Amino acid sequence: MAVISKKKKGKVRWSNLYSFSCFKPSTLEPSAAQELIGQPGFSRVVFCNEPHLHRKKPYKYPYNNISTTKYNFLTFLPRALFEQFRRVANFYFLLGAVLSLVSLAPFSRASLIAPLVFVVGISMLKEAVEDWHRFLQDLDVNNRTVKAHDSNGVFVNKLWKELRVGDVVKMEFRKCSIAGVSYGGAVTEVDLAASRRINVDFEACDDLSTDEFDQISQSYEVFEFSVSDFSTQKAVLGREVTDNTNKGNPRLTKAEHKSVIKGFNFRDDRLMNKNWIHGSNLSDITMFFRVMALCHTGIPLEDDKTNKLRYEAESPEEVAFLIASQEFGFQFCRRTQSVIVLKEFDPYSNMEVEREYKLLNLLEFSSSRKRMSVIVCNEEGQILLLCKGADSIIFDRLADNGRTYEQATTSHLSNYAQDGFRTLAFAYRTIEAAEYERWNTIFTQAKTTIGHEREQLLEEASEMIEKDLMLLGVVAVEDKLQKGVPECIDKLAQAGFKIWLLTGDKRETAINIGFACSLLRQDMKQFHLTLSREAESKKQVKAMKKDILHQIESSLRVMSNKEAPFALVVDGKALEIALEGDVKDKFLQLAVNCASVICCRVSPKQKALITRLVKQYTGRTTLAIGDGANDVGMIQEADIGVGISGMEGMQAVMASDFSLPQFRFLERLLIVHGHWCYQRIAKMVLYFVYKNVAFGLTLFYYELYTSFSGEVLYDDWYMTMFNVMLTSLPVIALGVLEQDVSSDVCLQVK
Repeated sequence: MAVISKKKKGKVRWSNLYSFSCFKPSTLEPSAAQELIGQPGFSRVVFCNEPHLHRKKPYKYPYNNISTTKYNFLTFLPRALFEQFRRVANFYFLLGAVLSLVSLAPFSRASLIAPLVFVVGISMLKEAVEDWHRFLQDLDVNNRTVKAHDSNGVFVNKLWKELRVGDVVKMEFRKCSIAGVSYGGAVTEVDLAASRRINVDFEACDDLSTDEFDQISQSYEVFEFSVSDFSTQKAVLGREVTDNTNKGNPRLTKAEHKSVIKGFNFRDDRLMNKNWIHGSNLSDITMFFRVMALCHTGIPLEDDKTNKLRYEAESPEEVAFLIASQEFGFQFCRRTQSVIVLKEFDPYSNMEVEREYKLLNLLEFSSSRKRMSVIVCNEEGQILLLCKGADSIIFDRLADNGRTYEQATTSHLSNYAQDGFRTLAFAYRTIEAAEYERWNTIFTQAKTTIGHEREQLLEEASEMIEKDLMLLGVVAVEDKLQKGVPECIDKLAQAGFKIWLLTGDKRETAINIGFACSLLRQDMKQFHLTLSREAESKKQVKAMKKDILHQIESSLRVMSNKEAPFALVVDGKALEIALEGDVKDKFLQLAVNCASVICCRVSPKQKALITRLVKQYTGRTTLAIGDGANDVGMIQEADIGVGISGMEGMQAVMASDFSLPQFRFLERLLIVHGHWCYQRIAKMVLYFVYKNVAFGLTLFYYELYTSFSGEVLYDDWYMTMFNVMLTSLPVIALGVLEQDVSSDVCLQVK
C-alpha cells in the first residue's frame, strides 16, 4: 500500500491540482484483490434484492445520487479563483495589481485592483449561476421516484438517489419519441410543439426494393414511408405528396391527416396479392420473407383504425422491412423476451396460420460487425440462424452450396448501387442441436464475462456460428437526400471548401450519392484507390501496401500534368492500408489536393482517425457534420462539430458544437454567419489595437515634452476606465452588430 501511495504522489499533475483530486480521501482497501474489484477484467459481488448487505465493507458501493456540479460551498472560492487565474490575461493583471502595492508604483492601488476584482467577480458570478442550474437539474433527477421492491412482491416508491446496488426496480414502458414523434401516454402541449417544430420540411422517405433470385430478380418493389405529425404517427406513402394545408406536416395533404396513413405502392404483380406462391423456388422465397419478419429488434403496435399493425424499431429501415413482410403475408404480430409470433400465409393450404418461433439468441448489429443475426427454433424443433448485413460481409460467410444465387445477386447489387441504394443481404443456415449446444455454452460464457475482453470473446463466438450461410437475396434501401443538399454542397465548393464524404456505403452507392449531391461532377478527373484482386487474394500486407502506393504515385503523376479538378474515391479495404504509417503521408498528399474525396465502407473509428490525420497534416480548420451515433467520434475530433437532428437519434447533436435541423442550413451557417463572425472578430481586434496605440502615443509624446520626468498625464482612474468603460461600447457594438455586406451578397459566391 505504501508503494502505491508513493507512485501516486510521484504522478501528481496540474490536472490533479486543478480538480483537487489529490486531496480526496482514498477508498482503497487493504486487500489487493479488493482493490481491483470493479476494474476491467474484475467483477463485483452484488446481492440481488438485498441492498442492506451493501451498506458495509467489503461490498459497500456508492449511492445512486448523481452530481454534475463543479463546486460546492467550500470549494467554490478556491477552485473558481484558481480557474480564473489560470488564464494568462488575468494572471498578468494580477501581477500588475501586486506590484501596485509597493511604494514605487506610479499608479494608485485601487485603480489597478478594482478593475481586476470587477472582471474576475463577473466571471465567478457567471460560473456560480451555471453551477447552480446544474445543481437544480441534479436535484430534479435525484428526487425522481421509482418503484423498488420492498418485500413479498410489493413495490414501493423510492427516490432515485436512495437506490442502492442490489435494489430490484420495476420498469414501465410508457412513452417514447421517434423522429420527433411522441408515442404512448397523453400528448401534451410540449409534445405537440416539439413535433411540429421537428416535422417542418421533414424529408424522410425510404425506397425499398427487393432482389429475389431465379427469375424474380429485378428492382420491382418500391416501398416509401414518411413520418407525419404526432396525430398520424407512422405512415407508409406511395409517392411524395404536396402541401394542401397550413398546419402540421407540410408534406401531407388534408386527407392524409386522418389517423394512420397506410398506402403501399408496388409495381410488380409477381409478388403482390400472394402471387409469390407460384415462384419456382418457393421454399427460398418463403425463407426470405421469414428473415425479413424475424431478424430485427422491432416492436408491433396495434392500430385501432386499421386492420394492420404499425411498428417501432431502432432504424427506419427495419420499420420498412416489417411493413413489407406484412404486405407479403408474413405479419410480425407480437414478441416476448423469448418468443416471436408471426402470422404467415401458408402457400400449401392458402390459409393464414400463426406460428411461434422461440428466440434463442440475438447477435446484435454493430458498426464493426456490419451484420445482425437471430437464432430461432421453429415449432418443428428446427434451429435456424437468420442473418442480414452488408453484402461483402455476408458473401464471405457463404457455404459452398449456398452460392446458388450469388452471381445473379451480384449483378443486381451493382444495379442497385448505381441507383444510389443502400443494400443489405439476407442469408440463413440450419444448425444441428448438438452444434448449437456446444456453441451456446461458449457464447453464454462470453456474454457473462465482465471485462475489457468481453467484446472480443463475443465477436469470436459469433464468428463460430455465422458461417456456412445460404444466400437468399438482397434488399435495397434509398435514403433520400434532404431538400437543398446538392445546392448547399455546390455553394460550399465554390466558396473554396474541400469536402470529404465519409460513408459506410459501398463504393458504387457512394459514387452515385456523390453525383446526386453535386460532390462529384462530370468534368472531374476521378482517381480510384482499390485493392487489385491479385493483391487481395495474396492477403499479404506488404503486397497490398505496394499495390496502393503504386496507385497513389500514378495518380500524383497525373495530377501534376493536368489542371482539371480532381476527385478521389477510396474503397474500404484500400483505406485500411492507406491509413497505415508508411502509406499515410502519400495518401494524404494525394487526398488534400483533390477537390472532393469519398471514402467508402468507413467505420466510426476510421471517420475519427481520418479527421484527425487531415487536421494534423494540413494544419487547417476542419468541420465535421453528421446525423447519427456513428458520426460522434468524427464530430468530436473536428475543430467544429455540427450535428443534424433527425431520424438517426440525438447522439450527434449532443456531441456537437452547433445543431442544425437540416443539412442545407450549413450553407448559411458558414458562408453568412461565418463571414460575419470572422469580419467582426478581425475588426474588433484591430479596433482595440488602434485605440490603445493612439492612447499610448499620447503618453509617449507627453514624456518627450516633459523630458521624461515621470509626470503622469492622465488620472489613474481615467486610465483604468479607458478600455473598461469609456471606449468599450463602440467595440462591443462592432463585434456584435457589424455586417460588412448583407446575407444576399454573402451567398453570391463567385
